[in-house]
Amino acid sequence: MGVEDPSGQDGDGIPSWYDGNRVAKARVLLVGAGSLGEETALALYGRGFRRVLMVDPGTVGRDDIGHLALVGEEDVGGFRSEVSAKNMAASTSCPGFTYHVGRVRELEGWNFEVIVGCTGDTRTRLFVNGRARLYHIPYVDTAVDGKRGKIQTVLAAGPCAECGMNRFRTRGLNARPSFEQPAPRRRVDPQTAKVVASMASEEALRIACGRQDLCTKGVVYYDGADGSVRTISLNVDPRCSNHEGERWKQTLKSLMQGTGRL
Repeated sequence: MGVEDPSGQDGDGIPSWYDGNRVAKARVLLVGAGSLGEETALALYGRGFRRVLMVDPGTVGRDDIGHLALVGEEDVGGFRSEVSAKNMAASTSCPGFTYHVGRVRELEGWNFEVIVGCTGDTRTRLFVNGRARLYHIPYVDTAVDGKRGKIQTVLAAGPCAECGMNRFRTRGLNARPSFEQPAPRRRVDPQTAKVVASMASEEALRIACGRQDLCTKGVVYYDGADGSVRTISLNVDPRCSNHEGERWKQTLKSLMQGTGRL
């Protein structure tokens, strides 16, 4: 081990707080087995995760060949989550990559240390965000549209993914990123998916190692066209259905200051 630098990494590039045993034992729910989901599965494996449940109801189409990292011609017609998990397990000799064919709302048990969302479906993202809040599970929400990507880490305290969506909704449709709009989205750029997947797996790593204090704050946007990264600060939206407690706290605070109304 080398001398620890300010970023928390030693001279070998390994974070001083890295705990391989905790990472290998952590159960990860990976929602989405498309281009971004598969790249995230590979990135999670590279970080040391060995227990990942992949969930996706879709099937592999012929136009997916060349765009999905874990499928081939022989997989056309198969379920994406099943094919991806099996191919991942076979190529890495890691049986801990499992799958559920169907929608994430069908899951009965939510015994996970971290959830990573890699779906472009807004309703699914909102559902997962709500379940993560309900069961107090850290949630890394990601999305990619063409060469543009986003990532937001939702922890027990602070804004959730719905808070972010509400912010853009109130600022008007034109102010919202394309992956927050109902319009058809562009095919995922492979390199952008790799970058976002790497960022998401790094967030999951921090969570699994008990270093949530190092997780990125706000919403991070990546533009694959020029490689730029920008972070937008985000506060809890008191109108968000997932923050009833914060809403009452704000009301009580305003009442104590003599500005609130019953």
